[in-house]
Amino acid sequence: MSLLAYGAKEVRALELGLGAKPSKRAGEQSLALLKRHIRERAERHKAERDAMRPLQDRAQAPLLEVIKGDAAAMRSVKALRKMIERKKLKPTWKRPRVKVEPRMVSGSGFWLKAPPYDQPFQNASGAGTATSDINGGTYYLGSGNGNWSAESAGLGMSFYSTEENPQQRVAALVQYDYAWLDSSVLYTAHNDASSNIWVWGDSEQNWVLQAGNFAPAWSDGTGGISTHGSGGDGSEQFGTESWEAFFPAAANSSYFVWVWSEGSCDFAGGGFLGFSFAQQYQSMAVPFVVFGEL
Repeated sequence: MSLLAYGAKEVRALELGLGAKPSKRAGEQSLALLKRHIRERAERHKAERDAMRPLQDRAQAPLLEVIKGDAAAMRSVKALRKMIERKKLKPTWKRPRVKVEPRMVSGSGFWLKAPPYDQPFQNASGAGTATSDINGGTYYLGSGNGNWSAESAGLGMSFYSTEENPQQRVAALVQYDYAWLDSSVLYTAHNDASSNIWVWGDSEQNWVLQAGNFAPAWSDGTGGISTHGSGGDGSEQFGTESWEAFFPAAANSSYFVWVWSEGSCDFAGGGFLGFSFAQQYQSMAVPFVVFGEL
């Protein structure tokens, strides 16, 4: 095996020489469908929880009356709420910089993609925030702390398959740090996150891969009187993972790959007798993405 191309310019030139025709349509189509999927799922989840909320309110009404008549309990609820709302989750870890040049190795079908990637993706609703940097190979998403939020972000890149492969490997090296927290006193809260690799086939005009639940991922809820969080108390967690999946690739075909994450926080709010609260952030770096194996 020998190195056929090294560096972003050489790799792009080699792809073009092999017959790749970069499809702007593939990136635009897949991004539009990705955003629609996120929007429809967020609307569906919100509708389900809105339907449940009146039932929960009626069920907990007797407990609220008990707390209302207990001065010590009322003071404890207020003190707990202040303590939780003072906790601001934000990234502090300074990740080591990993610099890798794109390359293609002959005889193996091995392609390595590195920043700058082809297309950014960020989407946020409610009190959410999201950013994406294709030059640095990073993205960030986080929730507010006082309102419902749904946020997603990621990085998109093209891949040209030179040969048919029913088990085309795609793997992304991902460095991350994150934190999440939800807390309840008689009002419910939900905190969810997932990380994904999706691949759109330009000739197939469909998703050929929708893989998810890579770390970091969680799905948590609180009710009654409880507090949950990363590390048990909402502390910062960090690490490095290899996200790996496989998809059927046709010969001489273009694909568009999305490495992305999503998060959402949903909570009922509350009143002077109780409250609920949720927040999170995910800070991600993708130094490189590989196709195939050496």
